[in-house]
Amino acid sequence: MEDTLGYGKDGLVFRTNRGSALKVFGTDSPYKSERNCYFRLAELQVEEILGHNLPQMLAWSDQLLVIEMTTVTPPYLLDFASARLDWTTEFPPEVLEQWEQDRQEEFGPRWPHVRMIMEFMRDQYGIYLMDVHPRNITFLDL
Repeated sequence: MEDTLGYGKDGLVFRTNRGSALKVFGTDSPYKSERNCYFRLAELQVEEILGHNLPQMLAWSDQLLVIEMTTVTPPYLLDFASARLDWTTEFPPEVLEQWEQDRQEEFGPRWPHVRMIMEFMRDQYGIYLMDVHPRNITFLDL
C-alpha cells in the first residue's frame, strides 16, 4: 500500500500499488453494511447515481474485514459503512430536524440535490444513507 486516502470512525482507506483502494474496517458491523451495499449495487450493475460516480467492489475478505474497490474522481458518492439495507433507524422528530439543518448548512445550495440522491438510493435500491456529508458526496468543484 502506497498511502492513506482517508480515515474515519469505521476504518482506514489506503491506495494500493494496483491503482485501487483498500478499506480496512475496525469492526464487523460497518464492514458487513458496506459489503452488502456493494453486493446489491453490483447485482444491479450500478456505477453512478444521479451523475455521481460509485466505487466498484473488486474483492473482499470477511475474515480480514477488508474491501478492495476502484478509486473514483468527483463527483462521487461513497462510504456505505453506516448505510442500512431495506430499513432505517427511527429518530425522534427533533433529532431529524437538527440533522436536516446541519446538512443544509454543510451542503448549502446543493442540499436539494443531495436529498435527491438519498431518496433515489432509498427508492431504487433500498439503501438508506446515514453518513451524509461533503466528504462522502462530492461535486466537481469540491
